Amino acid sequence: MALQRPISRPAAWKKGQSGNPKGKPKGTKSRRTLAQAEAIAASGLTPLEFMLEVLRHPKDYSTAQRMWAANAAAPYVHRKMPIAVEGGNSPIKLLNVTNLASMTEADIEKLVALLDNLLPGV
Repeated sequence: MALQRPISRPAAWKKGQSGNPKGKPKGTKSRRTLAQAEAIAASGLTPLEFMLEVLRHPKDYSTAQRMWAANAAAPYVHRKMPIAVEGGNSPIKLLNVTNLASMTEADIEKLVALLDNLLPGV
């Protein structure tokens, strides 16, 4: 007995057309997002303070909520790494092997002094 291929049907909806035209409009916030916003407003805290409260009370919040708070609060709590190290009046460029070969002795001395300040005892 040979297997029959399923009959292909034409698409019921055109590309970009919704299957539920009376459904949720684009940009409408979910119940979860609205609940979070209400909780922040009811607490009387700033958003950062609220996120830190979520992190400090593991019994009151799920792991997913605590991970969200940690991810959202991190840029406000922890300092970002500097892009370049400042040295005197002009910044020292990030180093790679080709930069080391073209540096003058004065630049190398500045770099060593800066590294001693940043990494004492290394």
